[in-house]
Amino acid sequence: YLRSAEMLLRWSEMNVFSDAVFRTHEGLLPDDSAQAYTESFAPYFAKFARLHSKLFFAVKKPLMQDALDKGWPITRAMFLHYPDDPNAFSPEIKEQFLLGKNVLVCPVFERSAHSTRCYIPKGEWTHVFTGSKYGGEWIECPAPLGKPCVLTLPEAEEVAEIIRSELN
Repeated sequence: YLRSAEMLLRWSEMNVFSDAVFRTHEGLLPDDSAQAYTESFAPYFAKFARLHSKLFFAVKKPLMQDALDKGWPITRAMFLHYPDDPNAFSPEIKEQFLLGKNVLVCPVFERSAHSTRCYIPKGEWTHVFTGSKYGGEWIECPAPLGKPCVLTLPEAEEVAEIIRSELN
């Protein structure tokens, strides 16, 4: 698999939310695949690395304590917090995940896509960049390159502000 520059950017967008560690790998064909350490990509990667660092203290560190105390993962499948919602078990949900219970991330992995279809569970979910509100519905979520589809509940407004401040 050859990793295009666009896919490397999209993976960085997803990885900033999906793990306790922000990293990339050269891949099987490093001379032919886009790399994070190249001059053209380094500023983008650095911007997301800064966001990852800020999210660590605001969100991930407490979630790591949950992992220790309760055995819960940092990034969570929808059904963990929405066990009574049949859509949370839908086979259509392939990439989206919750960071804790108040941040919903819907990554884009389709080439040249600027949005992604995702399920928004009941609640007052706000798109971090557009301010649009959703709940209990399937949507086509805007996600231009550099502004991933991230929605937050009101309890995570501080997190939304951190994301906006780093990515706007």
